[in-house]
Amino acid sequence: MQRQQGDLPDPKDAREAMQRFSGFLPPKGDLELLVLKGHLLVEEGLHSLVARKIRYPKALKEANLGFFQILHVAKGLCYAEDMAWLWDMLGRLNRLRNQMAHSLDSGEFRLRVLQFLEPISKSSQVADPEDLDAKLREALYLLHLMTQTYSNRMFDHGKPPNFQQP
Repeated sequence: MQRQQGDLPDPKDAREAMQRFSGFLPPKGDLELLVLKGHLLVEEGLHSLVARKIRYPKALKEANLGFFQILHVAKGLCYAEDMAWLWDMLGRLNRLRNQMAHSLDSGEFRLRVLQFLEPISKSSQVADPEDLDAKLREALYLLHLMTQTYSNRMFDHGKPPNFQQP
């Protein structure tokens, strides 16, 4: 299915997401910090998405849900079959971050980053296929943009936007 103009993120939302993303992430070279901060940005987007849908957002804040829990609440509220790839990637990001937190082996971490990127690697716009930093940034930006777009637009139209995996 082709994207339709109405399905694309609002340019203003995309600009805001890029500014937030660029201002928050570390300079090139620190993949571990990139994963940690990217994870935090995506988690923030998931919390925002869920808070817009529920009647009493203060209860969400008081629940202090972690990434895994908020991911599944958001998925329960927003799941659409054509967006299954997004929920898979969000789960992969959380596993990558958790694995990173429990292992000091940098070679193993690099392999896990490659495994995380695998589902979207064919659609990457990064010119140098060996530039893991750029590929990871691209994937994290996509997840950040998608959670922000869901958060900003999802319930304005009563259904999720019809994005396809790039």
